[in-house]
Amino acid sequence: EESLSIRLREWLAADRLDVAVLFDPSHTAQLLIEPLAREPLVLISTRPLPEKVRVAQLVDYPLVLPSRPQALRVIFDEAVDDQHLPLRIVAEVDSIKMVLSLVARGVGCSVVPAGAIKTWPGPQPVHAAQLVQPVIRNRIVLATPAARPGNRLVKAVSGIIKVLVKRNF
Repeated sequence: EESLSIRLREWLAADRLDVAVLFDPSHTAQLLIEPLAREPLVLISTRPLPEKVRVAQLVDYPLVLPSRPQALRVIFDEAVDDQHLPLRIVAEVDSIKMVLSLVARGVGCSVVPAGAIKTWPGPQPVHAAQLVQPVIRNRIVLATPAARPGNRLVKAVSGIIKVLVKRNF
């Protein structure tokens, strides 16, 4: 969950947490970041989609997107801003869960990490199209506070997280 990622980053920086999995955190000297995976973003809809959709073709779809400062929105905006696309954004919300809910109700389509489809809330099937030209990916990282060295427990938990991410991405 994107908003949770922001909160976890704050807790790491405040020494309230020892380790966390984050989605595309901005650079900060307060955190040590270890990349774990890159996940492609896909276009989703309740209606059938072609196998691939060029980013420039997103102008043809009503879009439900996460609001800023969500990392997913920042990544998406960076990929489309150079193209000056007249996108039809019909809703901006604060969580992927709400994005999926609105897409399931037919409000529009969305661009989400491929893994988000696993939590599809709708009774009807979700259709997904690979985004191309360019392919857009998010980064999944392991983060720890830079000011505190990891103890054996933190290192053990980090190892388990790495195995789980590798297995699922």
